[in-house]
Amino acid sequence: MDVKYRMIRQVYPQIAAWSDSSYYLNPEFAERETVKLEAQELVVKDAEVLLKQKQREAKEAENILKKLKKD
Repeated sequence: MDVKYRMIRQVYPQIAAWSDSSYYLNPEFAERETVKLEAQELVVKDAEVLLKQKQREAKEAENILKKLKKD
């Protein structure tokens, strides 16, 4: 058993029990849902990175515009 899972089981026994019962009731469904949730998490993280990048670019453009208006 993975050490990370064992750690979670010690700190959050109810969540670990839910995970165990969900998996044993339908392992294929548990696998599909886990893959789906992981993919969704990656999309959200990518969107957050893109948002921060665009915010930086917008701030830089704003600074350039202010400088141009001053000159």
